Amino acid sequence: MILRNTILALAAVSGMLLMGCSSSEELHKIPPAPAQPSATEAMQKDLTTLRSENDSLRGVATRTEQDKRALAARVADLEMQLNDLKTKQPVAPPLEKKPEAVAEKRREIQPITNPRESYGRAIEAFRAKQYADAASVLQGIIDAGAPDGMEDNCYYWLGECAFAQKNYKDAIEHFAHVFSYERSEKKDDAQIMTANAYYAMGDKKKAKEEYETLVKKFPASPFVKKAKQRIAIL
Repeated sequence: MILRNTILALAAVSGMLLMGCSSSEELHKIPPAPAQPSATEAMQKDLTTLRSENDSLRGVATRTEQDKRALAARVADLEMQLNDLKTKQPVAPPLEKKPEAVAEKRREIQPITNPRESYGRAIEAFRAKQYADAASVLQGIIDAGAPDGMEDNCYYWLGECAFAQKNYKDAIEHFAHVFSYERSEKKDDAQIMTANAYYAMGDKKKAKEEYETLVKKFPASPFVKKAKQRIAIL
């Protein structure tokens, strides 16, 4: 009887030890790592993401194109409205000519009946800065046959009128006529004005030559001092 009880006790203790070892192994067991996706699954995921982004970009592009077309249509509509306004805008009536302008148009050069009187009138017009009127009278005197000693003066003052209007080439041509006369009191005047015309045109070389000609040919002229001043700076 005693032997039986001892065997049962030993059996119980062995069972407890076995249970203890089993519990200890379960407590120290490491859980398995989560399964990693395969390369195919990763690529499939990336492809899905890219497709989604592409669809989103396509939507943005579509909306942008629609906005662009709407803007172009608006611009075209505004241009049509502007053209309509221009077409319907009343045409302004022509400006009435001022009485002075009409009088200027109707003005006619009086016939040269008294060359000396006309010459005096031309000089007065020149001094009043009415250069075109003065030139017309002077040319009229020449065309009508100016008296002796007057034609060279008319050419000189024609040159002055052209110079005053900055028609320097015409002025030089008029002054050149003065030198064709054997006697003329206007030759040194014509010489200095010819030089001045080239100077005004920016032809410094030719201007210097003409100033030097004045000094050589007309040493007693009151314009020599001015000519020498110009020569010094050219």
